[in-house]
Formats: sequence, structure tokens, C-alpha cells
Amino acid sequence: MIRRLICAIVLCLFPFLSEAAGDSVTLQLKWKHQFQFAGFYMAAEKGFYHDAGFQVEIRAGEVGKVPADELIHGHADYVVADPGILLARAKGAPVKVLAAIFQHSPLTLIVRENSGITRFSDLRGKRIMLVPGLNADIEAALGAAGITADDFTRQDTSFDIRDLVNGNTDAFAGYETDQPHQLRLMGVRSRIIHPREEGIDFYGDVLVTSEQNITEQPEKVKAFTQASMRGWQYALDHIDETIDVIKEKYNDQDLSRKQLVFEAQKTKEMIESDVVQIGYMREQRWVDIADIYITQGLLPADFPASEVIYLPDESFLDVIKEHRWLIGIILLALISILLTLHSISLRRAVQVRTAKLKESEERFRELFERNKCVELIIDPDNGEIVEANHAAAVFYGYNREQLLALNISAINTFANDQIHEEMALARLAKRDHFIFKHRLSNGEIRDVEVYSGPIVWKQKQLLYSIVHDVSSRKQAEAKATALNNILEESLNEIYIFDAETLKFIQVNYGGRLNLDFDLDELRELTPVDITPEIDQQAFMALLEPLRSGEQRKIQFSTVHQRKDGSRYPVRVHLQLSALQSKQVFVAVVLDVTELEDMEQRFRQAQKMEAVGTLVGGIAHDFNNMLAGMTGNLYLAKQRSQGQPAVIQSLDNIEKLSFRASDMIHQLLTFARKDQVSMNAIALNPFMKETIKFLRASLPENIDLVHDLCSEALTVNGDITQLHQIMMNLVNNARDALDGIDRPQIKIKLNLFVPDDEFMRVHTYFNISPYALISVDDNGCGIPDRQIEHLFEPFFTTKEQGKGTGLGLAMVFGAVKTHQGYVRVNSVEGKGSIFSIYIPLIDAEDDTQKSRRDQEVVKGNGEMILIVDDEQQIVSTEREVLESLGYQVLTASDGDQAVEAFKQHADKLDLVILDVVMPRMGGIEASQCMRLINPQVKIIFSTGYDKDNDGKLKNETVLSKPYMIEDLSHLLQQQLNT
Repeated sequence: MIRRLICAIVLCLFPFLSEAAGDSVTLQLKWKHQFQFAGFYMAAEKGFYHDAGFQVEIRAGEVGKVPADELIHGHADYVVADPGILLARAKGAPVKVLAAIFQHSPLTLIVRENSGITRFSDLRGKRIMLVPGLNADIEAALGAAGITADDFTRQDTSFDIRDLVNGNTDAFAGYETDQPHQLRLMGVRSRIIHPREEGIDFYGDVLVTSEQNITEQPEKVKAFTQASMRGWQYALDHIDETIDVIKEKYNDQDLSRKQLVFEAQKTKEMIESDVVQIGYMREQRWVDIADIYITQGLLPADFPASEVIYLPDESFLDVIKEHRWLIGIILLALISILLTLHSISLRRAVQVRTAKLKESEERFRELFERNKCVELIIDPDNGEIVEANHAAAVFYGYNREQLLALNISAINTFANDQIHEEMALARLAKRDHFIFKHRLSNGEIRDVEVYSGPIVWKQKQLLYSIVHDVSSRKQAEAKATALNNILEESLNEIYIFDAETLKFIQVNYGGRLNLDFDLDELRELTPVDITPEIDQQAFMALLEPLRSGEQRKIQFSTVHQRKDGSRYPVRVHLQLSALQSKQVFVAVVLDVTELEDMEQRFRQAQKMEAVGTLVGGIAHDFNNMLAGMTGNLYLAKQRSQGQPAVIQSLDNIEKLSFRASDMIHQLLTFARKDQVSMNAIALNPFMKETIKFLRASLPENIDLVHDLCSEALTVNGDITQLHQIMMNLVNNARDALDGIDRPQIKIKLNLFVPDDEFMRVHTYFNISPYALISVDDNGCGIPDRQIEHLFEPFFTTKEQGKGTGLGLAMVFGAVKTHQGYVRVNSVEGKGSIFSIYIPLIDAEDDTQKSRRDQEVVKGNGEMILIVDDEQQIVSTEREVLESLGYQVLTASDGDQAVEAFKQHADKLDLVILDVVMPRMGGIEASQCMRLINPQVKIIFSTGYDKDNDGKLKNETVLSKPYMIEDLSHLLQQQLNT
């Protein structure tokens, strides 16, 4: 009993459950999701389909997917198509049109406003980009304008409106609801030429289903159609809500709200929901569309267009709704009949007024003749000038009789056909304003503006035209246009803003490009919005001298802020002006980014020059002092034989002396005032020796660890610069470890070969092996804001007195000298890694022998003349050379040296000449000596002399300070040559 009761309940509820679930149907759109299909979205969103018993899947269209094919092959139950569905029907497709959504096709031709194309007849000889198979209405309009296929160049559409912008075509077939907005966003002015202008008016989107669907379930077809039309009515009545739904659920094209609003407005115009019921269509209009296809050879001549339309049986109310306009016209006709009957009673009154009209006509003639404006009365049938006033005769340069004997074509420069077309428009009151060029009696051409309309003159309908000479205005407009083009194309930014509201009125291309705003966005902003460093109050104060007349122009520097928040420096020239009787400010703005970069580089060069001048000034004296020290150290070591501890200390002092000389050499190289000596250097032994030296210079609490690769790495480098690189990086790391628990510095040497991923990021590297030297510390790190300044001369993050700001600048310059790169990775509070990349060269691993390992070579009593203005150097060198077994003569300047040489020329074997001396320098002294003995052997000794570097090019030069071992070998080499 219970089982039967349950079965009965289920059977009773089944119909309702089935209805609640709804029939699943598929609606195939003709293109991607956009407002063009908004009604279908809202029918689903607001439940209209659900109320009608449907669960609807709305599919977006795709390139190459034909809606009719989807319907024929059973992939869709309903499709959105266009009048081209007639062609599918002609090929045997069993399809029916249920409703015409768009009363007018949005397909138009789009041209640039400055192209000179205003109508279809202007397209003769032009390039037209068309959609294959979807241009019947456009081609019909071209035919109506007398343009044949041979009169223009056909191009298949690229679907990219930029082809019109870039001049790849003259006219672009596109949707009136879409591409014009895209062009406006690009700042390109355009004009739409619609087939309706030539009397060709196709339907736009239509809703289509299969004959089988209609036959098997006509009520559901009707219900689906009605639900769709309800959706369309709702979408057009609630555009903002509809756009929200599209952006949330159907925005696969990522359309902006502005784009959707524009499309919505145009769509509403195409649908004409305020005029006809949505979905309304007439059989005769389909026949007219089919006739156009037949004329183009796309349909057979006997094609029955009525078979494509599905018109279900209508109720009396439906008939009333559909034919309400016809019924209204009939009612108006009845009313007009009644009015006509009533007019008979007024006939006598008309007769009474006839006399008054005659009087009025005479008064009109008098006004016509005396009017200062040029006035013509023209017969639109043949173009003859029927009447002309005195002002016309004066303007054209004819007397009245000559003027009345002319045809308007003798004055108007247009072709006859075009003149008659324009007169037809005026006659039908479709247009009353025209721009022409008129020819005067002397052949001069004037620009004229004509207002023309129908008038009854002597019982005949003629045209009454008032002509204004606008040549001067046209010339002024042309000049204004040319000036505007110059301003628009200027590379400087030009801004015009309202003197009261401060809102931008016009911004040229340069301004829009730099700020990355379009003009509509900028017109909602003021200069304060793009100038973050100047607030409203400060900006008003800037403008005050211009408002008061105290100054005609002001200049100031500030920064502009782009749409993305980035900033760039500018120089602003601002003045007060007038535009159309309104006070405005005009600002010419120069982007000075490059100028400031140049100024920065100039300041940098000045710093470098200052460093070079400073170092060059002390190098000579400093190296002379070091030369005296090293000579005395040699003598001290000779006198301390048997005291190894003393000799070790003296060796250390000697090493530090040469290190000081190397530092001067490095500073000169950094300032580009000394030459760099590039040789093949084996990095592995160099790094080992350098690390030993660096370890001694670090506090004991710092753990210095190193990891050197086993590969033999050889680079082309300057050993002094490489040593300076390591010393500066380790010293910086040492300073960064101040106050750090368990401080550590890691030095690594590895072979580095860039891979593809590295090269994609660091395109300035070469695809070749590098030596990678890294110095890693766990110190305080470097803030991000300071990293970009690290390698600038005199920039330091250390406390006053703890840093010169030259160390990392020297590192950067030295690495560049070695054709290498330096990279910094740092995390504030965790430490820094400095990575040096130096290109490798192919060279054998040749361990450099220290100059200090060479043995001193003794002399054999040869006589040497020592010339130097530093007495201490003379004394030290004399003692050193005498200890080496030489006879020594001395002189303190060039004059003494030449005199001594004259006296002992036959005994002297070699001369050591200081380059820079008072009275007579070393070079001048050598020239005098060579006049006495051209074969004299001379060694030039110099601390530093940049002015004489070129003069010593082919001479033997010994740079101070020098090792005694090197001196002894050089002396023997010269003496034995």
C-alpha cells in the first residue's frame, strides 16, 4: 500500500520536475562575446529562458565557424546570423529566420576624416578592405553610386583597424558599433559611410533555427523567440546592468567599459526599439534584400525569399501590435479627409489672402534685390539661374543679364552630375547647407558657403540660395589647421589648460605619449595631477605673476608623473594666452632627462679630472721620495748581513714602499693619466699571493676563507689593477662586518661559462668563458636605494673620515679596463656579494718570478753620471752604484750635467738623467749631450711626467721607485749593448 502511494506521488510530480529542469538548447553566436549579443545574455541572466522552459548554452563564435553550418549539422538549435542566411537557404539548407534583431546592418565603410572621402562616389580608384562573402550591401551601395568592381582595388580584410590608421587601405569594412571607438582611443578621426546613404538598408543580426525544429516543436520555438526578445528589451532598458553582466561572465575579449558603452549606444540605434517592436521584420524587405543578392549573381533569379521567413499564426493583439503604424496611418488618412472637407470652407478665405500674398511677394522681391548677401534663384531641373540680386552681380563680376544667361555649372566647379545630386538634396529639403567653390568672371576661384532650400516662384518649385564668400575664413582655417598640425607633431610636450578650472583643454601628441594618457583622460586632469612635486597652493602662486601681468612668461623645472607612476624631469615654459575669447595657459614642456644625464656625465668628468690633477701633482714628488727610501733600504740590508730579523723588517718596508707606488699608479690609471700595462696573468697563483697579503691586513676576529678552482685561468690584465680590485673589495667587506657576530669573508675563483638563460637576461655579455672572482661577506648589506650609486666617485656609505668614495669607483674602472663586468647582490642586514667577470685568454700557465728573486749584477769600474735635482736621491744612488762597483759623477740639474759631460765625455760610459729638473730638464740635457757624443748611453729616471711621455717613446726609462736588482740588470744591459 505504501509503495503504491509513493509511486502515485512520483507520477504526479514528474511533469513539474521535468518542466523545472527545462529543455537544454544551444544558441550559437556569430562572433565573440560582446554587447552585440546582450539580449541573449540577459534572457539567461534574468531567467526569461528558464521561465520559458529552457536551459540555454550560449556559445561564442570563432574565426572560420559558420553559424548556419552549426545549425545544419545539429551542433546548435538556434544561431545568430545575418541576411547572408539567404545564400545558405539557396544552397538547400533547411533554415528559417525567426526575428530580425538589428533593423539596420552595422556593417559600414570607415575612412579617415582627412581622406577627402565623404560618400561612396568618392571611392573611385581607392583601396577598399572588405570581408569576403559579407559585403552584399556595401557592394550594392557602390553600384548605386556608379562604382563598379573595376573602379576600385579590392582587399581582403585583415580584421585589424590599424591597417586604416597606417595607410594600408583607404576604406575599411567594419562594424559601426566597434571600430570607430577603437579609432577614437587611438586619437584618429574617422568618418562612417553607410550603405543607407545610397538607399541600401539590410537587416543586421537575425535569429535563425531549422525547419525541423519549427515543425516538431513550434510552440517552443515561439517561446524561445519571445524570451530572447524580452532579454533584448531588458538589455536596452538596463544598459549599465547589462554591461556589468558582460564584464563578469562574457568578457573573453577583455573589452573596457567605455568600449561596451559605445557599442551599447550604437546597438540601440541599430535595433530601433523605440520605433518598432524588437524582432520585427517585413516580408517585402527580405524580398528587396534578395533582389540585391540576385543582382549580384549570388542568388537565382526565381529565389523565393518569403520561404526563409517564419511568421507564426498571430493573435488579434499581435496583429494590432505589428501593424500599429499602418493602422495609425489609416487613422491619419481619415483625419486628413475630414480636414480636406473642412478646407473647402476655407477656400474663400484663401482667395482673400491671395492678394495679400501678391503684396508679400513684391515685398520679398524688394528685399531680395536690396539684400547685401549674394542671392540666387535656380531651377533644379536644369540648373539655370532664374533670378539673381545686385550683390550677386557684383560678387561674380557679371551684369544681371549676363548672370541670368548662365547655368549654375558655369559658376560651380563641381561636375554636372554632382551638382544635380546636390540640388536634388536641397529640393527635397534633405540638406540645406553646402560648401562649394565658385568661379568668378575673371577666373578666380572662391570658397563659398551656400544655404539653399525649396521655394515656389511664379507657380514653380525652385531653389532659393544664399551665398557667403568664406575664402578668407577657409584660409584662416587652413593656417589654423597647419599650426595645429605643427603643435600636434612637436616633439616637445604642449599643454593648453583653462585659466579658471585649470583643466586641460588640449594636449599634443608629445604630451600624451610621454604621460601615457589619452586626451579624454587628460581633460579630466589639471597640471597639479601630473606634477607631484607642486601642490595646488604652490601652483596657483606660480601662476599669479602671469595673471597680474607682472610677467609675460615664466620658466621653472619640476617632474612629471606618468600614468604608471614613473617620473621624469621637465623644464616648463608657461604663458597666459587667449583661445576663442577664453583665457588659457599655454605650457611648452621639454623632457630634460637626457640633458640631466649629460650634465651628470659632465660633472663626473670634472670629478675625474680633479682626481687626476690632484694625483698627478703629487706623483712625481711622492715617487722621488720612495726612490730615496728604496735605495737606502738596499744599503741598510747590505749593512745588516747576518741579522735576518732586521733584513726581514727592511724587506717588509720595501714591499710597502712599492705597494704605495702601485697605489699612485692605480690612482693615475683611474683618472686616465697613466698607462695600463696589460699582460697574460695566471690568476690561480696571483690569487694565492694576494690572499696571503690580504689576510695580514684583516683583524684577527674576521674569518677569511677562500675557494680557488683547480682549472688554470689566465686573463689579459694589469697586475696592479687586479691587486687593487681585490684590496678595495676586501676592505669594503671588512668595514661592512663592523659589529657583526662571527664575521666572515669568502673569496672564490671559478670558471664561468654563460648559458642561454643567463645571456637572455645579460645580453651585454659575450658567449665565451670568464674568470669569476667573488667576494662574499655576512655584514650589514646595502640598501636598494644606494646600489645604483655604489660605483660613483666620492660616493660613500661610511661615516665621516672612514671612506673616500673612490674604492668602488676604482674597482668599476679597473674591471672595465679588463673588458669585464661587475655585479652586486645585497640584502640589507644579511650581507653582500661582489662578482667580477673577466674574459679568459688562451695562454700557458707561466708562474711569474718575483723581481726580488733576481740577483744583483756587479759593475766593472764603469763611470756613470747621475743627474737629479733631489740631493738625497743623488747621494743614495751614488752610494748604491759605488757599492756595485761603478765610478760615479753627479750633477743636480741639466746645466751641470751638460758641463760635466763635456769635461768627461771620453770617460763616461752611461748617464742616468732625471726628466724633470730646474733650469734645464733631462730631455733637453740629453739632446745637448748627443750633440757632443751621438752614441752616449742614457737611462731616463722619472717619478711621473705626463707632459714628456711622448718624447720618451723610444728611450730607456726607469720609473721611480725601482728595485736595485732591476737597476743593476738594466745598467749591464745598456753597457753591454
